[in-house]
Amino acid sequence: EVQAHEVAFADSDSDARKIWDSEAAHLTVSGNAVLVKSDSSNNGRLNLTVTVPKSARVTINAGHGDLTAAGLGTGISVTSEHGDVHLSSITGPVQIHFGNDQHDLSAHEVNGDVALDECNDLTLSEIKGSITQSGEIRGDVHIQNVSGPVHLHTSITDLQVDRKSVV
Repeated sequence: EVQAHEVAFADSDSDARKIWDSEAAHLTVSGNAVLVKSDSSNNGRLNLTVTVPKSARVTINAGHGDLTAAGLGTGISVTSEHGDVHLSSITGPVQIHFGNDQHDLSAHEVNGDVALDECNDLTLSEIKGSITQSGEIRGDVHIQNVSGPVHLHTSITDLQVDRKSVV
């Protein structure tokens, strides 16, 4: 299910309709894969709410805007050019790639490994897997309750924390 909330900055109803038509979400189904695509507009804003089955493998290529995902059962792969990413209650691997902009990542209650590149602020908690980061971290880092190893690698620091079993 795809729900759209559109905002247009226009001088008339007909101009607003043209903006909405240009950025409307389009669905393409190919076998088990569903592609949701929207073109951007400098004079409008489109917020999409996409509901998928818990078993769906989700890949997102976001151009502009923040992204929030929750309740996924087989992981997520995100490429975000401009915007923050907020994840919660994810089962499966999490892969995050940011573009050249300043991005924040927060992920909570992930039952799987988290891999990411550079970001601004990084907030991770309740991660039942490993954390691997490579690239610059320009902001604050908050990590708590991780069951696997943590490896943060920047041009200044290489931090590796291995989780050891206690007998």
